[in-house]
Order: sequence, then C-alpha cells, then structure tokens
Amino acid sequence: MRLSILAKLTILSIICTIGVTFLLLGCILPNSYWPLFILVFYVFLPIPIFIVNSCNQYGENTNAYELAIFLTAILLVSTFGLLIVIYQKDVIKGRDFAFAVTGNIIFVFTAIIYTILFHRKTDEF
Repeated sequence: MRLSILAKLTILSIICTIGVTFLLLGCILPNSYWPLFILVFYVFLPIPIFIVNSCNQYGENTNAYELAIFLTAILLVSTFGLLIVIYQKDVIKGRDFAFAVTGNIIFVFTAIIYTILFHRKTDEF
C-alpha cells in the first residue's frame, strides 16, 4: 500500500498533535509551565541538519554533516535531560513528568517516522 504525500503528512501531523497534547497536559494540570521550555529545543533541533544540507551541493557525507548529526543528537538528548532535571528539582511531580515525557517520546517518534518516509536515500548502483 502506497500512501500519497498528503496522507503521510496528515498522519504525521495527527501523531505530532497527540504528542504536543500530552506535553500540554503535563503543563496545564499542575499549573507549572516549566516543561514548555523543551519547545525551544524542538525549534532548534532541525537547524544543524538544514544548514549542512543547504551548504552541501554534492550530497556527500562530510565532516560537517557528521557534526550536524552530533549537534542534533545533543539537542535531542537535552529535551529529555531538561525534563529529568526539573523533575529531580521537584518543580514538577511524577504524573506531570510522565505526561511530558510521553509527549516528548511521541514527538521524537514522529520526527523519526518523517525521516524514514521523506528522506530515504536509495543507493542504487
């Protein structure tokens, strides 16, 4: 079964909306909006890869591309790290932490699925 691009984007947007809903539930229920700071990481997450892809004319794997992947991985781990730090400092409680981490996992899962669906490289000889 082959889905159209519009169907793929619709499915991904629904999944991403569910993830953001969980994140907002983790913020609204206790009236503590500290977990919303991971949205800053969501904004900066794709920037290193976009910069390298726009500068790379030949599509080669260069050291800059490897650095961009490394910086993206640091930002991805930071989304979970920030939630763990504010949970350990008792800024948010366990239920709110669970909602925020669930939303974060769903968002990361959506980004991985997007990469698989739209940026699949075919190595044909």
